[in-house]
Amino acid sequence: MGRTRGAGLGLSAVALAGSTLVRGPAATGVMFALAGAGGGSVAAASGRVVLGWFDARQRGLAMGIRQTSTPLGMALSALTFPPLASHYGIPAALAFVAVLTGLVAVLVAAFLLNPPRAAVRPARRGSASPYRDATLWQLHGASALLVWPQITVGAFGVVLLGDVYQWRPTAAGQFMAAKQGTRRYHRHRCRTLVRPDR
Repeated sequence: MGRTRGAGLGLSAVALAGSTLVRGPAATGVMFALAGAGGGSVAAASGRVVLGWFDARQRGLAMGIRQTSTPLGMALSALTFPPLASHYGIPAALAFVAVLTGLVAVLVAAFLLNPPRAAVRPARRGSASPYRDATLWQLHGASALLVWPQITVGAFGVVLLGDVYQWRPTAAGQFMAAKQGTRRYHRHRCRTLVRPDR
C-alpha cells in the first residue's frame, strides 16, 4: 500500500513540477488536475489505513488527527505560497510545493504499511447493497455540502482578499492561516462543551 500511495503522491509531485514548465491556463489546468488525481488516491486510502490499524475505540481520535491534514495543508500553503510567489515568482512557489510533495511521497512509500487483513466472510445470499437505502446517499450528500464551502473558502480566500479587497498577498495568506488555526480550536471547544466527559 505504501508504494502505491507513494506513487500517487509522486504523480502529484511530477505534475506540479510540470506546471512550472508549461504556459497557458489550459495546460496548467491539466497539470493541476493530474496533481489532484494523484493526491486524491492518498486521501481515500488513508481512511482505510486508520480503519485497519486502529480498533473501534481508537478510530475516532486517529481519524480526527488524519482530518487535520487538510486545514494544516491549507494553513501551510497560505503562509508560504504568497511570499514565495511575490519574491520569486509563481513557478518557484509551485516548485516548492512539488518538492514538498515529493518528499512526502518518499516518506509514505517507505513507512506506510498495509494493515492486517481480517478473514473475509462469504456474503450471505440475498444480502443487498447498503446503497439501496437512501440514508447513505443523504449522508454523503450532506457531507459534500458541508465540505464544499470550506474547501472553496480555503482555496480562494487569498484571491478574494487580494483581488477584491486589495490586501497584500502575504497578509492575506497570514490571515487565512490564522483562520484555519482558529477553526480547529473552536471545533475542539464545541466538542468539549457538547461532551464534557471526554
